[in-house]
Amino acid sequence: MSSLIVQRFTGLGWRSVRAALVDRYIFNLSKQTESRIDVRTMTTVATRLPDGRGPYAVGCVDVMTGKQIGDGTFCRLFYPSSVKSSEPFNSISGIPWFPRDEYSDFYLISEKTQYTTDDYYVRVTKEDKNKLESCVVPVTYNGPVLPKQDKSAFPVVIFSHGLGSARFQYSTLYLDLVSHGFIVAAVEHRDNSAGATYVLVEKEDGSLAEEWVQFILSKPSKDEFTLRNRQVKQRATECSKVLDVLESLNNGNNIGNIFNSKFNEDQFKGRIDTARTAVMGHSFGGGTAIQTIFQDLRFRGTDHDNQTDLPFILDYWKKEHRLDPTVAMAIQNDAIIAFISSHTGMEYSESMDLILRGQNPHVIEGTNVRLQPKKSQL
Repeated sequence: MSSLIVQRFTGLGWRSVRAALVDRYIFNLSKQTESRIDVRTMTTVATRLPDGRGPYAVGCVDVMTGKQIGDGTFCRLFYPSSVKSSEPFNSISGIPWFPRDEYSDFYLISEKTQYTTDDYYVRVTKEDKNKLESCVVPVTYNGPVLPKQDKSAFPVVIFSHGLGSARFQYSTLYLDLVSHGFIVAAVEHRDNSAGATYVLVEKEDGSLAEEWVQFILSKPSKDEFTLRNRQVKQRATECSKVLDVLESLNNGNNIGNIFNSKFNEDQFKGRIDTARTAVMGHSFGGGTAIQTIFQDLRFRGTDHDNQTDLPFILDYWKKEHRLDPTVAMAIQNDAIIAFISSHTGMEYSESMDLILRGQNPHVIEGTNVRLQPKKSQL
């Protein structure tokens, strides 16, 4: 049985269409997991995401709790790891952008796929495939938490991805936020809105097996509203459950992380400032952030992300008349950091406020859109 799977990446207008064979075990419902570290092996490095601009280096760890989708959480936790060295980050160090081959199987388009000629849809070529599969995120996996004398506690940002995306696709944003002193928990939603994700379930013999959660494609209709309404509420609940996990970590409790059983969770005791927590997202994740704030009063603010990692990896965003992705990310992140920091009481560089006041050569004050009033029907 085959299925046409469509995913849309709204970061700078990129969308893709991929035909996949579900019965080809891309979504293997009984695959036995052999590793508790969700990072695949890389042999070559062609692309490297940019470091965060702040003073701190970045560590990360994957967190999965619970043995069922409704009970557990799944996120990638990014945190300040050390003060940056004066030496540049080793270009071959870090972790792969695609955590697992199953993710790349889903996201990379087939050469034979039929796709729309609309400019918003882009074919991923073999060259693009190689760049995506060999892209490195400059973090230290399982790295130590920043010593307390350098910063006592970190405010929190919980991030919700867009439709068809996953926890790794906004790593450039995470790196920048964390380098400025935040902890970022990138949720991977298991409500059938992620491009690919899974849950580890306990079998009768006590072993754990992966159950992959299929992305549901739904065209605009009343049925889609019912689906997305259910999803956004589940997503908001998942964001709240991740905050529960962070509060437990901060209190020094064992969170029961299925991954990385040797990771020293005690490092986070008293270091996570959950009283200063914001939630943000991209596209459908932005809607999730609003729903989360409505459901959970622990969250103090929200913001919206408008760019994925793809412009840093694939060359067709670097064509003439397009803003350099590094400049675009800096503009966006300055606004995000200034806005969230001002609402969580965190210190930040006053220069980041300039973008909020429209003082940037790439910002047009007001709007360049002119709407014509509707003619009266009377």
